[in-house]
Amino acid sequence: KSNINIDNFGWTIEQIVNTADKDFIAFYENKIKSDYEDGVLGNEIPMTDNFYILPTGITFSYAPYELLGFAAGEPHVFLSYEELKPFILKNTILEKYISN
Repeated sequence: KSNINIDNFGWTIEQIVNTADKDFIAFYENKIKSDYEDGVLGNEIPMTDNFYILPTGITFSYAPYELLGFAAGEPHVFLSYEELKPFILKNTILEKYISN
């Protein structure tokens, strides 16, 4: 876990998105690999608890060396609510941002 402090309204990512869903894990890992190509350190992509809840989606933030080499800085991965819709849990803060 990194030491980045991000205000996410007191929610953990597991409380708002079904991070245990195999389809979500594959989507999340493919998105990061697509955004950063061969720069990802190691074979496993860790889920981060550092994220911003925005009106249009969620931005996940990693510390240097947590995901990529130091030269890449702090990687950020944006997922729109449209992309996240199948994985958003019911009765969460995110429901106000998604449309049926």
